[in-house]
Amino acid sequence: MGRLKTPQEVDTRARAVVRLLKARREDLKWSQPMLAARLGISVETIRAIEQGKHPNLAFFTVARWARVVGTSLEELEVLTVGEPKSGRQE
Repeated sequence: MGRLKTPQEVDTRARAVVRLLKARREDLKWSQPMLAARLGISVETIRAIEQGKHPNLAFFTVARWARVVGTSLEELEVLTVGEPKSGRQE
């Protein structure tokens, strides 16, 4: 098991995940209201997340957002813990 992450490391990695998800939304040319409708959450929540004002993102929100915009959880994992190890048991 690796070392525990500092709050600053966690925050930096969370911001990287949000930047990627926002970029994918923009690549799809979806507005925040369009994404909110697809996720079943409010536009205000999308805005707060994308502006970094929503510090505690629920895993299931991130997972659903990733799926909706065509991003894999493995891609997000690279941003949060580094390259996945080959042959890892899931």
